Amino acid sequence: MDNHGFEVKEHIKEQLKTLPNQPGIYIMKDLKGEIIYVGKSKNLKNRVSSYFRGFKSHMPKVQTMVINIAEFEYIITDNEMEALILEANLIKKNLPRFNILLKDDKMYPYIVVTTGERFPRVYMTRQLPKGNHKIFGPYTSVEQVKITLEVIQTLFPLRECSKKITDKVERPCLNYHIGRCAGACNHMISDEDYNKYVIQIIRFLNGDKDWLIKSLQESMMEKAQNMAFEEAAVIRDKIQALKALNEKQKAIQTGGKNQDYIATYSFEDRACVMLFQVRNGKIEGRESFNLVNAEATETSELLVSFLTQYYSGSEVIPPEIYLSEEVENVGLYADWLFRLSGHKVVISVPQKGEKKRT
Repeated sequence: MDNHGFEVKEHIKEQLKTLPNQPGIYIMKDLKGEIIYVGKSKNLKNRVSSYFRGFKSHMPKVQTMVINIAEFEYIITDNEMEALILEANLIKKNLPRFNILLKDDKMYPYIVVTTGERFPRVYMTRQLPKGNHKIFGPYTSVEQVKITLEVIQTLFPLRECSKKITDKVERPCLNYHIGRCAGACNHMISDEDYNKYVIQIIRFLNGDKDWLIKSLQESMMEKAQNMAFEEAAVIRDKIQALKALNEKQKAIQTGGKNQDYIATYSFEDRACVMLFQVRNGKIEGRESFNLVNAEATETSELLVSFLTQYYSGSEVIPPEIYLSEEVENVGLYADWLFRLSGHKVVISVPQKGEKKRT
């Protein structure tokens, strides 16, 4: 076995002989004992041994990694799914320097509806709160989140304060006097009526907005017919705010589905992933992600690295994910996303029509 000057260490040769022909994950370490690479395979013996054969045929990045391997460990799993889950967790925890890593130098915003509170609030956060709350996101555009919250606060008079609401009647704040709060602190609204607003907001954040415009238009007409023109004008402004939000979210198809579109671009030693989030048939966010340690890497491998790292930390996984290129074992990743989300997830490559143009 000619490795063109590279010599496999004797203790590694002995360890390679004992590797099982079973699925699992393998962990490469350097002389300091630091984890430099984590991988998975349905056959540990074949996969790990391949690193130490045909050294000159490996890409420079792989050659450098192999030279730095002082020892390796492996964990046998019952199946490929367990190996995938364990690999994703270890990469996320250890950030090995030879793995393709999603460069996440910013925390993406979420919208929280604090359904665990008696009178829930709605706000943006970058750190998920503890408790039984409704979480929406992550969103790729902070500006879009701020616009959405402004529309919500215009339409629904929920409290914005963080004070604990008790049976004691508190002095209302300015928001109550200008109509932006229904007066939960001074008990001007019942729990039941307040929760009706909360249910409508959750429906709104799930992407269902058309019903709200129709309902507001009917209410505006009723006010106008009863000569309550000032109240009708307030409702008119809410309708305009809602329509403006809809116009900012370009409709790309008529199905009204929730989908993610993912594509990669590579140049020399740099790689980038573009993500478009479609919610209820409209683009609600788009973002680019840099991948490090991605030089001379196949597009399919870049896509897999992004899938496992991005969705392992995502609160919302859409039922349809479209990739710019085919990946191997796509069923394995679809099953993994099913476990994470609790619903069926289809991963595919658009061939024609609106999906391909997106």
